[in-house]
Amino acid sequence: MTAREGARSIQELLIDRADCDKPWLVLPSDPVHGADAARVTYAETYRESLRWATALLGHGGRPREAVGLVFDNGPGFCFAFFGALLAGMVPVPLPPPFLGGRREEYVARTRPVLAGARAGIVVVDAPYEGLAESLPDASCRVLGRGVLEQTGASAAGAAPHRGGPEEAAFLRYTSGSAASPRGARLSHAGVLSSARGTGLALHGHEDQTALCWVPLFHELGLTGALVYTMYWGMSLVLMSPIDFMADPASWLWAMSRFGVDGCAAPNFAYALCASRKKVPDRALEGLDLGRWDVAVNAAETIQAPTLEAFEARFAPYGFRREAWVPCYGVAETAGACSVSEHRAAPRVDHVDGKALEAESAARPVARSAEGALAVVGVGAPIAEHEIRVVDARGAALGDRSVGEIHARGPSVMSGYHDAPEASGRVLGADGWLATGDLGYRVDGDLFVVGRIKDVIKKAGATYEAADIQSVVSRVSGARAGRAAVFGVLDATSGTEQIVVVCETAVFGERGLADLHRAVVHAIWRALEVRPDVVRFVRADALPTGPDGAVTHAAARRLYLAGELPLRAL
Repeated sequence: MTAREGARSIQELLIDRADCDKPWLVLPSDPVHGADAARVTYAETYRESLRWATALLGHGGRPREAVGLVFDNGPGFCFAFFGALLAGMVPVPLPPPFLGGRREEYVARTRPVLAGARAGIVVVDAPYEGLAESLPDASCRVLGRGVLEQTGASAAGAAPHRGGPEEAAFLRYTSGSAASPRGARLSHAGVLSSARGTGLALHGHEDQTALCWVPLFHELGLTGALVYTMYWGMSLVLMSPIDFMADPASWLWAMSRFGVDGCAAPNFAYALCASRKKVPDRALEGLDLGRWDVAVNAAETIQAPTLEAFEARFAPYGFRREAWVPCYGVAETAGACSVSEHRAAPRVDHVDGKALEAESAARPVARSAEGALAVVGVGAPIAEHEIRVVDARGAALGDRSVGEIHARGPSVMSGYHDAPEASGRVLGADGWLATGDLGYRVDGDLFVVGRIKDVIKKAGATYEAADIQSVVSRVSGARAGRAAVFGVLDATSGTEQIVVVCETAVFGERGLADLHRAVVHAIWRALEVRPDVVRFVRADALPTGPDGAVTHAAARRLYLAGELPLRAL
């Protein structure tokens, strides 16, 4: 079952395993209390996916046309994703509506994505079939999962589309603003190169078992788990992110009960499990993490205190420091483009914080030195890939000089879908991708220290400062366009806090308290995320650039230095 090297596309991975009875998906029912689980083999996945492909084409789907997928984690997403590929279509995985969220805001966020992708069909999971009444427009139809399952009953004799290496494997819409989303076009060759390079770095093989609770529309879920395990012929224990958030211990118990070798998660998830408030000791009695060999930490800033806290708490249960694998990738690459050395303790560099900020230099200092910052290394480039750090003119920098991180290799997107100007701003003619992240290198390893672009990465999700600022501008009492939005690392939660500082003419404790509630509510309604800190300043107190617009990065520096004239709440 090692046909991966000959595969030219994602669907060929599945076609080559059409007769394989090995379980691919393992679906726990309640991992906290037992090891009961349903299983779906590679062969069953192929047959079901081909049925879905037949149904998609029968409902008017066209080859090379984009198809939106709105699914929870589960076999349905897998059948829809592979079914779209076997039909010759281009999947566009989308986040499902948040539990308790407002449908109007979800529709307002999702329609621009579907329009940008030119999707003709959106397939929705059973709980979301009500979207058929509100999501579609004149050019897009919504099909419920039940409709496809009923009409795809016969796939006998159907000829699957095998795809080609340069065809689009899928479109990933996690970049750009809500009003102007950008879909990264990722090729089959790039996705397979990412899976191969990551597996080579991690000594992947078909006898391993992986686990995923991260949403499958997320890069850690789709390429980091679904495609990765399909490529290497592994079994995949698949859980719901809702179950994880409701009970973080369920993740650890699934690792224990199903003998899982590897799992990828954002930094905040490890911090959550390290907290005894979230996971009490009594919830861990009998836990065994001794087989956990690959603990990938990615998708947001990796914090050294989180690694230390998780190690300290779970070493008695068998977790080993050498299991950590900090990685780095961006939305514009199929998966990780740098991976830390397998079975080696994570590399933590202690540098002078003042020199890092003022001189763009990563000067090493003692861990106990005043102002020392701990920066976790994210490893070296995977096979077939390159990483460099450049200055503002694009010249390559030497070790310990901070600049923008550039990446090049097969997994880099070919461009943003139908957006040549946006593509040209980040992709050079020589194939280098400007990531918008800041970092430095030491002896071949990459260290990420910040961002040029105004985005916040919270709990593995990415939020544009411009989107939050736009929402705040519509709140009565907040000055339009006069809000600074930025992220601040929080060691307790293990992720970035969203900080909003807006100008206002409102005075008084009661008036500011009302405005505070209005800002928090507006951001939650529009983007389904709550800001961690909302503060107010007088008119014209925020720093601006030459164009008169608020500069988020400068406001962040003043905020951290305690130099913004914040009004008391």
